Amino acid sequence: MSVFRASGPFDLLRVIPAMFDFVPEDAVVVAAINGGYVAMAGRLDLAMPEDVAEQQCAAMADAVVRARPESVLLVRYCTTTTDEDAVGDSIAMHLMGDHIPVMLNITVTGSQIDGSAVFTVAGDPTVYPAPSASDILTMAGTGHARRRDDVERSIEPGPRADSISALVALRRTQGTPVAPNAATLWERLLTEPVSAMSDDDVADAVHALSDPMLFDRIMLADPVPTPCVEGMRDRLVADASRIERLTELAACLTDAEAAPVLNCLAVTAYANGMGALLNVTEDRLRRTRQPMEPMAFLMLTLAAAGISPTQGMP
Repeated sequence: MSVFRASGPFDLLRVIPAMFDFVPEDAVVVAAINGGYVAMAGRLDLAMPEDVAEQQCAAMADAVVRARPESVLLVRYCTTTTDEDAVGDSIAMHLMGDHIPVMLNITVTGSQIDGSAVFTVAGDPTVYPAPSASDILTMAGTGHARRRDDVERSIEPGPRADSISALVALRRTQGTPVAPNAATLWERLLTEPVSAMSDDDVADAVHALSDPMLFDRIMLADPVPTPCVEGMRDRLVADASRIERLTELAACLTDAEAAPVLNCLAVTAYANGMGALLNVTEDRLRRTRQPMEPMAFLMLTLAAAGISPTQGMP
């Protein structure tokens, strides 16, 4: 059995053709997400007769509920002018009744998404190259859901934690000014593996979070210190990169120095519907015995109350 994993909502678009071994056309694809993994996926034809559409939508929603997902991705693949909203909206309404958040609900147009064609996202005039099979990350396993202990291990202090944290502590205790190239360091950090950066560069990037303005930009996913991004596609890619890099960065810090990074990670995990990551980040944040940032505290409070990041939004 293959387990398909993606770092963010847009990456899941790359996974869908591989899951079905063909490109869905004139169909709604529903993917249930747990911890960044696809726990269940199915498709329904947009052109179903009205007398069976509602029954099929209800059955699909029931299957999603049984998968107990953290969030759901709804993608409509359209090659015609068919009224594509009815089926997807019906599924979304069923899921709303079961308090399951829909993380992404979009329409994709184009005749193919097979690695050689191009596709567009409805409402975004930019045309993007379709991802190839090499862009899809597959992992062998016996189940679809990512286990909590796997997530915990991903943010626990690793081999570099002691050395990098010592450098961060030195900068903090000596009152070292924030490096003038801090924004550039974060641009690198959000686009390259942390392993490609030196201990000093990583320490400078972490120390830069003592600058309130830069900290707020990183925590709130402000695009200013990150590579120039435009449109929904690029913003989602930026979020995926942010999650991966912040997770790597958290593993490079001891509890004594990790709180600023964990606050940023908690907010980003909530915004992307990654409940497992949010929960383990909260646990480690409490272990640092340092005050949570108000925004991270709000995100954790909303999640504890069962309020999704998409709830109440148009």
